[in-house]
Amino acid sequence: MKANNEDKDKVANESESLRDMCRNTANNGLFTVCFEGKAIEPGKMPIRLLLGFLAGFNKVLRCSSQVVRGKKSPCPGRIPQIVTVELALNLVSLTRFGQTTILVFEKQSEQKFPEMDFTVAVLSKSLEHLVAAQNSGDFPVHDRSISMAWLDIGDLFQQGVDRIDFALQLSSLTARFTPDGFARIRAGLPKLC
Repeated sequence: MKANNEDKDKVANESESLRDMCRNTANNGLFTVCFEGKAIEPGKMPIRLLLGFLAGFNKVLRCSSQVVRGKKSPCPGRIPQIVTVELALNLVSLTRFGQTTILVFEKQSEQKFPEMDFTVAVLSKSLEHLVAAQNSGDFPVHDRSISMAWLDIGDLFQQGVDRIDFALQLSSLTARFTPDGFARIRAGLPKLC
């Protein structure tokens, strides 16, 4: 029994250590994403997984931007050019920590909306939605498109990714996406139809 508790403590410490690393690495950029799983080698990531994540996360950002802008409709096919410019991120680093691969992103350009940092607002909305949807499956109906976009990223869990941690530097906001959270989001969507 003692060994089992020690194993749980070790996993909890490694998990917290990973979150700290993700958060600390975010100090080198705006936003950090940490991947762990059997398909992820330290500091390496298969192109198919990277492309799957980037396409899914782009969709999450586009849908979240609609909600931040006060739009109540599902994620559109096209969004205004100024929003596209505001949401443009650069991947500036792919590094490692233990068995984890870490992606670091920065803004591509200066903000056009002086009254708020639109990129940070959209990233915050995305992560807040992920946390709420995983914890309770409850979210506003107009946020349904964000949940559906997160499900696209959740497909990575069927391809050897075990968890994805996110850290936003300016707000100290962190989130963890797990297979269990993915299942809760998927189960919560039919309630909205």
